[in-house]
Amino acid sequence: MLIRSDGKEVLVLDCHVHMGSSLFYGEPGKNTFRGEDIIQEMNRCGVDAVYACPMGNPHTDYTEENDRIIEYGRQYPNRIFAYARIHPWYKEKAVETVKNYVKQGLIKGLKFHAQVDGAYPVNSRVLIYPLMEEIKGKELVVFFHSGKVFEDVPGLIIDLAMDFPDIKFIIGHHGLHGLHVEAISLARRVDNVWLDTSWCSPPSVIRTAVKTLGKHRVIFGSDTPYLVMQMELEKVTKYCGLTEDEVDTILGENSAQLLGYNVEPDKLPKVKMT
Repeated sequence: MLIRSDGKEVLVLDCHVHMGSSLFYGEPGKNTFRGEDIIQEMNRCGVDAVYACPMGNPHTDYTEENDRIIEYGRQYPNRIFAYARIHPWYKEKAVETVKNYVKQGLIKGLKFHAQVDGAYPVNSRVLIYPLMEEIKGKELVVFFHSGKVFEDVPGLIIDLAMDFPDIKFIIGHHGLHGLHVEAISLARRVDNVWLDTSWCSPPSVIRTAVKTLGKHRVIFGSDTPYLVMQMELEKVTKYCGLTEDEVDTILGENSAQLLGYNVEPDKLPKVKMT
């Protein structure tokens, strides 16, 4: 937990972390960002828990990588939680994978990255709808990377959200590269979509989202290790022009409600806010 100068403790939950290895980060084939690495970074920054998925490896179906993060969650209970990263081009196998994870209660949600994992439209009725059918009514979150390519623009995610109103969706990065305008504008029209703060710049974009959608619709994410957790945390706490109440809500309260988190404060590490 972060401790303010007035002594108030602030819960910090990071909804967007990657673990494992990737051709895009570190040495290919090497498990470069492990459970002990993220715990060390969390303790340094005052982050209480992370919700993690594998790094990009589009040549795989992510089963091995997902299972490794689930195991990290067993090693570090209440600190690491797993999203299952899904490669929808595996079609029937992907559906069966989701079905098994849901049945066993091993994950907090699904993660998709259309740009890296096969260039598919995120509202594809062929690839995505069958996966959504498997998690309806299961209290799981669906997290989409958004930005850079037309396949995952915010409007397509919100179109999907409109067809699955009982599923909660997170739009990663506010859409990136000016697409935050689309993300914020369209998110006003649905109530099952949240915007993640990682990669989102300038900081005034986050302030605009909070003022437009309300503080409960913006959620803290760092995209660690692709980005620096401390940097993304300070972006929200120092540079967005938010009130302390808004910051507290974004850093932890929203994730606690959306993803589920209930741990006694005295069991969490304390870090003074700089």
